[in-house]
Amino acid sequence: MASVFERDGRWYLRIKDPFGRWTKVPTEARTKTQARHLAVEMERRHERQRLGLEPLTPADGGGTLTELLKWWLTTVSVGSPSHEWSERTVTKHLLSSELASLPLVAVSAERIEALLHRKSQEELSPQTVNHLRAFLSRAFNSARRMGRYHGTNPVALVKKRRVPKVVRDILKPEEIGPVSGRAHTAVAPALRHRPLHGAPEG
Repeated sequence: MASVFERDGRWYLRIKDPFGRWTKVPTEARTKTQARHLAVEMERRHERQRLGLEPLTPADGGGTLTELLKWWLTTVSVGSPSHEWSERTVTKHLLSSELASLPLVAVSAERIEALLHRKSQEELSPQTVNHLRAFLSRAFNSARRMGRYHGTNPVALVKKRRVPKVVRDILKPEEIGPVSGRAHTAVAPALRHRPLHGAPEG
């Protein structure tokens, strides 16, 4: 029978896969009750797969990462306002990466973390690296919801990068008076020697 346990603030399932092998599955459950519900749901699905009532997950986990990302771009992302930018970014940084040719079952959190770390060291800002992480996570989650992929989302174990806050130099209320006073003092002499617009000279 499936069971649940918590480790480092995250809930895991201990459950038999469709082939009868015990495995540990990380979840996004926030409580033990949610984790138990997931365990029951997954246990039922795996049992139906063992009995031939549902199709088994493909041995390759649903294809390669390239196939997953292209599927996501053409079925989920397409039509969104940011689709063209998303497609360019995914093509440049993810489809050309060392992970692109891997089967989905081999795309682990550790490999994603290594890729994002290298990208942040070489060229990209923390915010852009977070965008890459988000593209991967959305692709996996969409595939899970639509039945294209039945495994877990490895991106869930990859932390977001911290984006430095932009500090803007804005005058405080108490500073406005002195600054405007200095500006008036600097401009006033020049104004004294300029005639008013439309006033006769001399």
